[in-house]
This record gives sequence, C-alpha cells and structure tokens, in this order.
Amino acid sequence: MQKTHSHYYVHLDFLRILSAVMVIAIHCLITITDETPFTHAAAANIIHNILNFSVPMFLIITGGLLMSNEKEYTYKDMLKKYILRALLSIIVFGTAFALLELVVTYRTVNLNILLTSVLYMLTGRSFDHMWYLYTLIGLYLITPVFKPFLKSAPKRRVECFLLALFVVNYVFPCVNSIFDISIAFTLPITKWPIFYYIYGYYLMVHTADLKKAFPAVAVIIVSICCIAALSVLGTADERFEPIAGQGSPFIIAIVTAVYLLARKHVTAPRKIYSLLSPLALGIYIIHPVFIHIFRFAGISANEYPYLYPVLIAVVFVLATAASYAMNAVLHFAMRQASKILAKLRAR
Repeated sequence: MQKTHSHYYVHLDFLRILSAVMVIAIHCLITITDETPFTHAAAANIIHNILNFSVPMFLIITGGLLMSNEKEYTYKDMLKKYILRALLSIIVFGTAFALLELVVTYRTVNLNILLTSVLYMLTGRSFDHMWYLYTLIGLYLITPVFKPFLKSAPKRRVECFLLALFVVNYVFPCVNSIFDISIAFTLPITKWPIFYYIYGYYLMVHTADLKKAFPAVAVIIVSICCIAALSVLGTADERFEPIAGQGSPFIIAIVTAVYLLARKHVTAPRKIYSLLSPLALGIYIIHPVFIHIFRFAGISANEYPYLYPVLIAVVFVLATAASYAMNAVLHFAMRQASKILAKLRAR
C-alpha cells in the first residue's frame, strides 16, 4: 500500500541534521589525521567508513520528497525551484573555494588566478565535497522522466529496478575488486547516487513502519562490525577497500535501518528540527572553510583525540551560523536572477 505525502515528516528534518553532522565528522577526520600514529589512523579509517552513510541519506531524503509527492514536475519547475539554486551555489561557492585554494597555494591574487578559479569551478576542481551539488543537478534533470514511472509502477517493478541498480553499482564492483576481474555487463545508469535517489522514494512509499526497534539496531551493529573488519582488511589488502568504503552494501543496510528507526521514533523537538533542517545543505557546503581555518591555525586533534568531538561541535555551530547568512545571500541572488529572466522574457 502506498503512503501519502500529506503530513510533516519530522524524521526527515532530523536525518538532514544528523547527516550534516556526520559529514562534518568525516571531513574533520580527513583533515586532522594526516600525520597521526598508525593506530589512530586505522581507527580514523574505520570511523570514516562507518560514517559514509551521511551523503546517501541526503540523497534518500531528496529522492523521497521529490518523487513521492503528487506534483508533476516539468523541466521548467525543476529549473526554477531546484536547478537554479544548486547552480548558483556552485558558481558562487565553487568559485570562491577554488579561489581560496589557489590563493593559499600561490600566495597571490591576479587576473589569471581569478580566471583559473572559474575554470576549476566549471570543471569540478573546487573543494572535493562540491561533487554533491553537480550530482544533484543531474538527479534533478532525470526527475521529470523517472517520477511518472515510479508513481505508476507497482512495488515489485520498483524493487526489480532497484535490484538491478544494486547489482551493477555494488555487487559487480565488489566482485571485480576482490577477484581482480572486470565484469562487462553494465547499465547506462551506473552511479550509486541514482540508486539512493530512487531508493528514497521506495523507503517513503513502499515500506512499513517498524514494529520493534531491535531488528534495525541489530542490522546497524552487525553492519558496523563488518565495515570495521573490512576496513582493517583493506589496510593490508586494497581489494577489500570498496566493500568497506562508500560503495559498501553494508552502508545500504545502515542507512535503511537508521531511516526506519528515525521514522518510527523521532518526534521531538520538532521546532528545533524544522529550524535547522533548511540550513543542512548550507552547512554541508560551507563547513570545510572552518575546518581548514582551524588546520592552518594549528588547531587539530592529532595529539589529543578527545578534541575530535569538540572540533565537530564547534564547526557545526559556525557552519550553521554561516549557512543562515548564506541562505540570505542565495535568496537575494535568486530574486535578482528571476528579475533578469523576467526582463529577458519580456523582450
């Protein structure tokens, strides 16, 4: 039985905030563990791989919300409501981040540096985490085509499509890595973000609420243990790295269990979640700036690992404040862009 999209999903707000915090935690790990002892680096690698469910959760939320509602999206709708916003974020912040990196590297600012920063933005060579926005635009572009199929397809057909994506995006790469082979069978769509985007629709529409929390908690614990073990194996044998990293089937298990637990049990504080949730994407975009500032200032948890959660908390607070200001800038830019488009159409 399909569920409706008629009520407020408080668990999605919670999951947005949780995912933003987990992304910050991952990037704090990446930044502060460059010169740590092996034991600390190994532990950081395990934590990193476990927290990899954060970006898939963002995709699940976006796909679930856009694909499950009753609105028929045209490309004009997607352009005005979603693509333009993501594109402006890439242009503004992708260029700024690329410029920041170039200035730090070459210790100067000139026309060539400015033009190069624009080129880096256009070619995806800004801060690494910006890949998500480029991918998001691609997912927005397929939404008007995929949504009618998902809305009209029976549950079994959606499951078969997801199974095909799972096999191509997860099973084949794992088999290829472990046995050092190359399976030739593929699909035109072979990127894991589209799996999670459509899986978000499936979770929202076709899954029942949990009756008991224990099975989901057990899945999370077992998956974490498997990822930890595979992470250790991956340090000795790189063939196991894909199964422990972003492409791990165990990440799917964790993200599914966390989603279902949140849907069942998250109810309050509703006002706080609804206040912070719209800032989650901005937090994702801006947080690396503060991590790099701390790094250049010599503030890290390399020697004092207990500072790691403190660093996460401080970066989250600063990124939240910056995201609030950033949203105001983007809303202003969107209004100006809309006025320009209106003038062009009037001509």
